[in-house]
Amino acid sequence: MDEVLRVYTEKCGDHDTQPHTSILSAISNNRSIEKLQLQLRGSTKETFNSRLTDRDVIVLVDALIFASKANAALTIAVLDLSFNELGQFAVEALSKLLQEGVHVDDIRVASNSITEEGVEEFLTAVGKSSLKSLTLSDNKLGCKVGFALAKLIQDEHCGLEGLSIDSIEMDTASIVAFATALRSNKSLRVLSLSNPRLFSNNVRENQRLLLRFFCYVWILQ
Repeated sequence: MDEVLRVYTEKCGDHDTQPHTSILSAISNNRSIEKLQLQLRGSTKETFNSRLTDRDVIVLVDALIFASKANAALTIAVLDLSFNELGQFAVEALSKLLQEGVHVDDIRVASNSITEEGVEEFLTAVGKSSLKSLTLSDNKLGCKVGFALAKLIQDEHCGLEGLSIDSIEMDTASIVAFATALRSNKSLRVLSLSNPRLFSNNVRENQRLLLRFFCYVWILQ
């Protein structure tokens, strides 16, 4: 881990910022030099008052890309950035991470300040990557993201096995698009979609939407 720590510290200098204590600790906690688990949730007692920002993620991503090029065997098993203060620029950095071919198995960005800005490009990068699990829950992504998710899971090259999108917005059209895409998806094994924020005219319409969606899911199973 010394090499990854060194690279991260150097990248902080390049960006004229101080190394984040949580990132230093997350890197140091790994024993394997080739399979990193970066637990950077901002919800713990130790991290709540020093949650990560977009700039922190940009620097971290630059370091991981550099480290990956120096060591082709490097894998990011888990990159958990949940419960921080991340927005568009962090999402763009994560897109870059995947586009640069860094091997990442699991990305978690639940409960941040992520909106639809930059998410479509990120999901396109996800579809072309080796990512196996993605958590986007509890972000105000907007109904359009439902179509981007549908496009992602409908892609025959999509290798996602786990997708968590709890508490995201969906309207009639995006639910139908997503449910239809599910029927042709061959990779997903786990789908979490609890407490969807449905946009329609009335409660009865919401109930019909949910019934139609879960009928599609049942057919998939």
